[in-house]
Amino acid sequence: MALLRARRDAPEVFGAGKRPLRGRFTALAGILLVASSAREAVSAASPLLGRIGTDLPFDALTTGILGMLPTASFAVVGFAALPLLRRLQLEHLLVIAILLTTLGQLGRAVGWNVLAFLVFTCVAMLGIGLVNVVAPPLLAKYFPDRIGLLAAIHVTLLGVSTAVAAQFAIPLGALYGWRFSIGIWAALSALAAVPWLILVVARRTVARSGNDAAEGRQLPSAKGARPWRSAIGWGTALVFAGCSSNTFAALTWLPAVLVDRGMSQETAGSMLALSASAAFWVVTAGLGQGAYSFAFIMINKRTRTQSGSGSLSAFSQGTGYALASVGPFLFALLHTPGDGWLPSFGMLGVWLLVLVAGAIMVNKPRMLEDQGRFQAGTEQNTFLDSPS
Repeated sequence: MALLRARRDAPEVFGAGKRPLRGRFTALAGILLVASSAREAVSAASPLLGRIGTDLPFDALTTGILGMLPTASFAVVGFAALPLLRRLQLEHLLVIAILLTTLGQLGRAVGWNVLAFLVFTCVAMLGIGLVNVVAPPLLAKYFPDRIGLLAAIHVTLLGVSTAVAAQFAIPLGALYGWRFSIGIWAALSALAAVPWLILVVARRTVARSGNDAAEGRQLPSAKGARPWRSAIGWGTALVFAGCSSNTFAALTWLPAVLVDRGMSQETAGSMLALSASAAFWVVTAGLGQGAYSFAFIMINKRTRTQSGSGSLSAFSQGTGYALASVGPFLFALLHTPGDGWLPSFGMLGVWLLVLVAGAIMVNKPRMLEDQGRFQAGTEQNTFLDSPS
């Protein structure tokens, strides 16, 4: 109740003054748990492909499809998310996303053939993709005064969750089998739903009492914010495309590359875990997860409303991941026994150029809503125009 009363009096435009965290701890716990459980489903399977292959006959084609599923699923969700953001509350969407992620992880753990494994992996990735889209406007809703800090923590925990699953994949698989190793992370995903279920129940209680009618309002229509007509939208999309193509190609194929060069499966899994640490990328290259951090944070740095944040998040991730989905697939197709992995890594170099071009486009200080108002004449899209 205290959380909802605090939200009722909160300013609806970003950065409108600092507010105490009291009353927002449930949302904070929910955001941290979601970030901590959001990427295990992505990185837990690839170190185990050798073991999985003893039960399920994966080949180069199906492994390439497996590598495409995260980015392709994220793209589908991105394109479908904007109408969902207008019709459903953010908390409801996030609960749906967590349930999809949990169901997908459990389903593929008991997958009886390659097709079932791919289908349930797709379900899990759709859930993660929805989390990706909903996270920026959720941060804007509950923490408009601490967007930069919470976004940085969120992205850091994404890297940690990726690394933890990759690090423990082989040891857990050796002890309990690959099905346990990739399915155990569903428990962490289910745990992440608890704070948001509490918030949903509390919101319904308040709504029934008639004390907070404003809390039932969904995001207003983003008519003035058109990211597809903006350099901000396309620049953010290209950053997502560049970093995600390389990241998911590595998540899928790095263990195979290292094993091909004589490294043990367990050590290859550890190298994959190291490649997913945000601090590692910042220190060594400043790209990879660091570029994802930049794109994620810029969604809220280049918008001033929840509506604009949701619109930019949906478009940039839908477009960016659609472009990036070819990366893991091409990485597999470009590999030949005679040429080794050099053509595959050359393709990743091209994606880095795409990333840099997008970063240049989005780096100029401007706001998406301002560009929308200029293009649409008198149309405006700020929460200050919404009925209170």
